[in-house]
Amino acid sequence: MEKLKVLKEEQLFIYTLQENLKVEGVIFQKRKGQWYLVENQQRMLLKEEGIIWNQITFALYRLPSCWSVKKLQKHNVIGRDPTCSIVIEDETISSFHFQITNDHLEDLQSTNGTYCNDKRIRKQKLNALDHLWFGTKESYYLPGYLVLGVLQKQENVVFDKIPELPRLQVVSQTVKTVQQASFLLQSPQPLMPIPKGHWFQSMGSSLLILISGLVSAGVVWISSPQQSFSVVSLMINAISMGLAFGAFGLWNRKMTVREKKRENQALSDQYSLYCKRSQNEMERLQKVYQSAVLQWVEQYQLQLSNFQREAKRDYRLWIGYQKREWIQLQYRKPNYLQEQDRLFQQQETLIHSIKTYEDTPVFLEQGQQIHLPKVAFSWIESLFLEWLLVAYQAHRKWVWVDASMSKEHPFFNHEACIKDTKKLLIQTKEEWLNFIQDLDQSYEYTFMINEAFALESLPSEETCICFDAAGPMLRMADFCQPGDLFRKLMLLHQEKRWDQNQECKALFGQDIWHFSLDSCRQNRVNLKVCLGFEEKGTLLYLDLQESKQGPHGFLAGKTGSGKSEMLRNILLQLVVQNSPKLFQYILIDFKGGAFGQYFMHFPHCQGMLTNLEKDQMERFDQSLQAFLEKRQKILQQFNQEHPDQTAHIDVYNAYNIKDPLAHVFLIVDELAQLKQSFPDFLMKIKEIARIGRSLGVHCILSTQKPLGVMDDQIWANMDFKICMSVATTADSYEVLHSDHAYALKRPGDFILQDQQVHQRMGRAWYLQKEIYLHPNGYCEVDENGKIVQSYHQEKTTLFHFLSQQINKDESAKEWIIHPFDQSVFKPQQLALIDEPSIQRVREWTPQPGQCSCIYCTSYQKRKELIQSIVGWTTLPVYGLEIEEDGLDACLSEKEFGRIKSIRKSCIWLVDYTNLKQKDLDVLKNDNVILFLFLRTWDRRLKEWFLIRSDRICYDFSDIEDLREFFGCFIRADLNMRSHKGYIFRKQSLYPILFQKREGILKPKRKEKAYTLHHQNHVFRLGWDSKSHQEVFWSRKHPLLICYVQRSMAQTIADMLER
Repeated sequence: MEKLKVLKEEQLFIYTLQENLKVEGVIFQKRKGQWYLVENQQRMLLKEEGIIWNQITFALYRLPSCWSVKKLQKHNVIGRDPTCSIVIEDETISSFHFQITNDHLEDLQSTNGTYCNDKRIRKQKLNALDHLWFGTKESYYLPGYLVLGVLQKQENVVFDKIPELPRLQVVSQTVKTVQQASFLLQSPQPLMPIPKGHWFQSMGSSLLILISGLVSAGVVWISSPQQSFSVVSLMINAISMGLAFGAFGLWNRKMTVREKKRENQALSDQYSLYCKRSQNEMERLQKVYQSAVLQWVEQYQLQLSNFQREAKRDYRLWIGYQKREWIQLQYRKPNYLQEQDRLFQQQETLIHSIKTYEDTPVFLEQGQQIHLPKVAFSWIESLFLEWLLVAYQAHRKWVWVDASMSKEHPFFNHEACIKDTKKLLIQTKEEWLNFIQDLDQSYEYTFMINEAFALESLPSEETCICFDAAGPMLRMADFCQPGDLFRKLMLLHQEKRWDQNQECKALFGQDIWHFSLDSCRQNRVNLKVCLGFEEKGTLLYLDLQESKQGPHGFLAGKTGSGKSEMLRNILLQLVVQNSPKLFQYILIDFKGGAFGQYFMHFPHCQGMLTNLEKDQMERFDQSLQAFLEKRQKILQQFNQEHPDQTAHIDVYNAYNIKDPLAHVFLIVDELAQLKQSFPDFLMKIKEIARIGRSLGVHCILSTQKPLGVMDDQIWANMDFKICMSVATTADSYEVLHSDHAYALKRPGDFILQDQQVHQRMGRAWYLQKEIYLHPNGYCEVDENGKIVQSYHQEKTTLFHFLSQQINKDESAKEWIIHPFDQSVFKPQQLALIDEPSIQRVREWTPQPGQCSCIYCTSYQKRKELIQSIVGWTTLPVYGLEIEEDGLDACLSEKEFGRIKSIRKSCIWLVDYTNLKQKDLDVLKNDNVILFLFLRTWDRRLKEWFLIRSDRICYDFSDIEDLREFFGCFIRADLNMRSHKGYIFRKQSLYPILFQKREGILKPKRKEKAYTLHHQNHVFRLGWDSKSHQEVFWSRKHPLLICYVQRSMAQTIADMLER
């Protein structure tokens, strides 16, 4: 967009340039892409530095393409001189143009002057977002910063670091809601009461003993007075025993009470300790909750810097805090008997001491209606800017219901506040009712309501923010000031482009805007990749050459650690840096093909196997073995031609620069799953790890849980190990012989260990983050510093961008593991034969005069084969005892003899079920391509098939019949997949695959061999050699048969009988 800058009488005016624009009596016209001033048949070229016409300065003005932020000191001089605080190299700016000291601007007698808010000034105090012009430069003033407009043609713009605005390394994610804590408080065990007991329980036994002893003494004294001495002894004994038992009872009572008190005290002490621990734990949870709230606010405010053209997440805005329960406390309430218990009272005291209400973020959800108290208008401005930054969607409109608001407010220049060129500002009740009645349902709305007349009829399904001072107790969010939000909005566009440019340059030495695949590649192989960066910011490289840190390596990491992303990073860099002639790879992806699908279609891919194709492992193994033997023979022959040189791939390539051998990488993702499914294949990996160094074959193995997967022989050949976060310390010790990998927590963190047992910690690149495809883009603002419109370009990911560049490489593939499925067919092919032992898939095409016997017991598979044959050929196709769609004709068994008399090429499909042995001789015809279908095996046909036909099996019921059909031994576990069979050739069985042609109509025939007539009551005599037509006898006239040789009599009789 080109504009005109006009300076007249120390005033600045901006006009949009258009054809025949008239300003101050001057007409502006465009000729050959340049603007001219035209007045009184005089014309002058309009330049950026400006021209003076009738004491008025006219200058061409282009909007800045980006903004550069300069940090201001206490005293700043701006000009062209190198000694200035801020140097701007522009001829329209004086050497010392102006100075800014403590928010005060002073023009230093500059030639072209300094303009503030469209007025030329000498001295003036600056306010936030003041619009400054000097020369051809445009800028905005912010406290502590000067935002300079930069034109697109100026490259390598340097950005000063802003302390309060950290650079975003990744695209921020949606901020998670602060979760309510939960705590289970255990109830105490009730204290048991301490009964002291009655005195008789302690003294009763002693009293009884005393009384019984005294009674016994009295009885003795009465019955035998002369034994007075015995009476005294009995009385003393009774008294002593009574006293002893009484003392013991009192002592036992006291000790029982003391023991009960001790038990209750122990229970009380234990619960007091538990309550103290619980209180400490709840206080810790409260601090964690408070910290989570603060962290949430910081992350949310940081997300304000993540401006995007249109939001991809739900409409959700933070508006403030509200007191809400931060913890869900679970405990058992006491019953009526336990309410007076001392421990339950202690529990209640603990519960009441915990403050269960904390400031919790409150959101404005889509379709929610919320009432807030009156707030300052700056807070409302910040809320709208917040929505622009984090939740902007083109289908949402903001409607302002405020009688005090002016339609000249900058918000009404934004498309979100305009509908059909009408500004969405409602100031009267009549306007409100009309707007609600004619509400366009194709948009979603947010209503900012500051008038009472709108509260009576709020839209039920739309988002409404009502400032009626009747809302709940809510503490408003402490947003940044509108000026700060605007500054972030301007900074972010170039910040993101700067960050993505640095990453692309670190990986490939060039930015994505000028990316060239050819400039990344050289005439020799480059196996050096950048894994990521260390904590200090230095880049961490890995060289996979044998002489460096290669050739074989191991990668471990649990789910979510970034292991697959690391593999993609390594493989993508190798693909970008090398042509298919220098670098190739084979993928073994036992995670369902999720990793390999990204790299399958690159020209460097020479084969792929997934756990969904387990039946292909045998041919995969054969092809891989054939490749290793082939490469060994090439190096052996090279060694014979150059006895003084080593049989090594690097030496070979040095002698064969024009036709080098490619370094081949075997990438295994999820080795543990491969070992579980095919334990014998680990022997092949061991062989490659052992002999692959000189052959140029590399192994990169990866797994989630390395413990117990690798054996000592494989570990001995692993030259480097990359360990990301693992699940247990045992896994870390298995790879690194230390527990350092277990301490890694963030996805992407890794530890690299090379041959010298050096461990270096780093963080991997993330190639899936969004990037801008073009460097152009800027934020357009008005004279008040408000956003008018933002311009951004399309986004993609770095991985997707590089994949598109790689797919432009049209190099032909030389398969090591040739795919064998429907994707490899060409339209004109009927079937393919797989020969993995020589790494070849060969086309199979039947020729005239050839008979192909197909043993197939399944009717459905036979129907599919017939569809493939009919869709493949342009010749007439006839069926004998076979009726299928697309055939030119279907004949019965009685018309079998017609095959022998055919003179032009055609195809016959014959069902052998009802044929006889003598009928096989009729099949001899050099013009017919014959397919003979067998549903059951007839042993009498063995000799005939061995001599005269290709034998194909697509389905069988008895393995013994199949062995006799092929005439060789066949494993009992032979698998017949859909559209895949076996053909017997050169005394061996080979897999054969027919092209699937379901729903394909038969191609248009150029010419038919002849017309087959089905006539009733006719007799076929033979073939007319001149007209090439069949001859019939309709029995309407007599038939005379003449013959010379008597031997023909029997032949004619047989013909008449048939």
